[in-house]
Amino acid sequence: MALGSTIYKVELDISDLDRSYYASHSLTVARHPSETESRLMLRLLAFSLWGSPTLRFIDGLSRDGEPALMDVDDTGWTSRWIELGVPAVKLVRKAAGRSSKVIVLSYGESRISQWWQSGRADFEKVGRLGVYWISDDELAALAGLCGRHMRLAVTVQDKIAYVADALGHNIEIDVKTLKTPRAD
Repeated sequence: MALGSTIYKVELDISDLDRSYYASHSLTVARHPSETESRLMLRLLAFSLWGSPTLRFIDGLSRDGEPALMDVDDTGWTSRWIELGVPAVKLVRKAAGRSSKVIVLSYGESRISQWWQSGRADFEKVGRLGVYWISDDELAALAGLCGRHMRLAVTVQDKIAYVADALGHNIEIDVKTLKTPRAD
């Protein structure tokens, strides 16, 4: 018998001072059986950092070639493709051809440096690509806030995310930049 996804209910309040985006979202998020709670929380962080009324979680783990999150505009065009981890250059190029902007939020410090150095020249050629990462300690602290029912408040300022839960736990996540997308 195959394992099913675990469902998480999230009340997420976003105050992004960098982008002047302020919103409350009631989310139902499915965690694939092979996904860790850390990665689930990273998806929520990505939603907070690049949130919009049209941003959606995608079945990225269960379908090849799909992102973790996708922002699709009214015409059906993908305005933002958000991938987690250390994707292959081929996937990033494909994403850039299918969207206005590609964002990679990397985690796993032991893998990031080698991945970035081996693909940096190719990644630099993708103008619409932004690459960011968070430390293992910050990801572990974020995962510590995970629960089946969460109420989170995220404030973003100067690419630092301040995350608070309903129990009074507060963490700070410094989102580091490897590459910013070029302006069109």
